Amino acid sequence: MRSHTKRETSAAWRLLLLSAAQFMVVLDITVVTVALPAIGDDLDLGPTDLSWVVNAYTIALGGFLLLGGRASDIFGRRRVFLTGLGLFTLASLGAGLAPSGGALIGARAVQGLGAALLSPAALALLLAGFAEGPERNRALAVWAAVAGAGTALGLVVGGALTEAVGWEAIFLINVPVGVVVGPLVLRHVAESRSDRASRLDAPGAVLATAGLAVLIYGIVRAEEHGFGSSSTLACLAIGGLLLAAFALVESRVALPLVRLSVFRLRSLRVADSVYLVTSLGLFGPMFLLSLYLQLVLEASALETGFAFLPWSLAFVAVASLAPRIVARYGVKPPLLMGLALGSLSLLLLGFIRPDGNFVVDVLPASLVMAIGFGLVLTPLTIAATANLPARDAGLAAGLFNSAQEIGAALGVALFVSISTSVADERLRDGADPAAAAVDGYQLAFFIGAALVLGAALAGAAWLRNRDVPRVAPVGSGAH
Repeated sequence: MRSHTKRETSAAWRLLLLSAAQFMVVLDITVVTVALPAIGDDLDLGPTDLSWVVNAYTIALGGFLLLGGRASDIFGRRRVFLTGLGLFTLASLGAGLAPSGGALIGARAVQGLGAALLSPAALALLLAGFAEGPERNRALAVWAAVAGAGTALGLVVGGALTEAVGWEAIFLINVPVGVVVGPLVLRHVAESRSDRASRLDAPGAVLATAGLAVLIYGIVRAEEHGFGSSSTLACLAIGGLLLAAFALVESRVALPLVRLSVFRLRSLRVADSVYLVTSLGLFGPMFLLSLYLQLVLEASALETGFAFLPWSLAFVAVASLAPRIVARYGVKPPLLMGLALGSLSLLLLGFIRPDGNFVVDVLPASLVMAIGFGLVLTPLTIAATANLPARDAGLAAGLFNSAQEIGAALGVALFVSISTSVADERLRDGADPAAAAVDGYQLAFFIGAALVLGAALAGAAWLRNRDVPRVAPVGSGAH
């Protein structure tokens, strides 16, 4: 009995620490959003420079995720986790103390690199520490809930800290978390690594990192220059060529960074593809909603942050129920239902008004969105990591997180590009600025609804329940 209790305590510590680290990584994707005006005023940064406070983190994180995931398999997942945590913590301190815009942007890039090592290593440690089945599904549900909550709470925390303390606090708050989590991980989380790979595929690592970084750089440039600009198209083409070269190299080396055979798994292919579209349909709308609340409804940074609190609470509540739903029905029904609700929420947001208000125009749709995406993330995480040998845990985590980062960057760029194009055209026709902005938001939301619905239809066509092992419902007593 005492041994059983000790194992449960150890598992609880492991889940708490790894989830806390992931929360910190996800939080830093959105925490900066509402603080950008204050950062610009204090460091004398224009709109383009301010965009790089966000983009430097996104590009470094997305570019190095595959490398971080595979490095954790080879060199040890706890070792890579702690290396990433150390980099992230030091870079957070540098960002909070940054005397200039250039220093802040540089610190954000190092933060992204640290997160790219930390995040896939954390998920790989979680996969290695919990047996496949109900135990792992419960852990993945907590992981998904924490990740989703961090996305929305970033806006709450960012608004509150910026108004109460100053923008520096949104970075400095990571420092005590990193200082506490590191030693506790050494004590409560065992090391694990692949039993096969012994060295890193250097050519593959360079090509994958460069290809992903250039691809994401092209996507974020589209926010300012549009997807049809020559610079954007050039970046996308170069990124695509580098990734094609990466695939060629991987097919010929003995110990590849990414074993291409993993893509034979239907569950992994579908989960990662759908996660990319899901991230597109989540991060893009949340960015536009933040703009709508602040620029059209004239909410303060703090009010905007707290407007997302109901979303976060609903998401966590639904995600906590996901393991039971998956155990009872398999991954496919909750996944499709969640995507359908996500699409419906974007459709509802397409009817926001220039003279609207939060309770009528935003709250109902945001709650539907939280329920929908709360249902989606746990089945996707389970599907993306099922059927893989333990030696590929870091690789699976890197692929899954890469899908999220590419989807998030693409979502923000796509939604901003669409809404800006429509608003500019309406302004040229003499429309009121608020009405012009809302017209752009509406079209972006409608297109997002169609894309998420397309992901639901694709999931229905491609994914089969037998592709992911069924497990007994939690608490059923089955073994």
